[in-house]
Amino acid sequence: VQVLPPDYPSSWIEDYHEDCGGTDNLLEEFAALLVIQRSWDDLLLPVYDMMSHRNGKWLNTESTRLHEERPVEVWASRDINVGEEICTTYNLCADCEARYETYGTPEILRDYGFVENYPQTWIF
Repeated sequence: VQVLPPDYPSSWIEDYHEDCGGTDNLLEEFAALLVIQRSWDDLLLPVYDMMSHRNGKWLNTESTRLHEERPVEVWASRDINVGEEICTTYNLCADCEARYETYGTPEILRDYGFVENYPQTWIF
């Protein structure tokens, strides 16, 4: 049987229990999953929650690398028109290295809970 990617669903809650010594308390599990969903590796970055994800001509921000010795900064990568949405990327960013080759629409759905708008990336 062939399935659409990702064919390796992650079990974040198991990581929480095994790596963090998490309990079965539902509130604690919910809090852990929120942190996992909203964090970039080990960092919580509220500014990223205020931006939409969209690649292509809509992508209009860049940022410093997240694991440098300085604060994260986000800036416009081009002129942004009044009323235009501010968009970042989850797979074409400076910190993502070659993530664009292995991390597409299915992985974004799995990890962040949404299906990205077009253009989408499907890696088979």
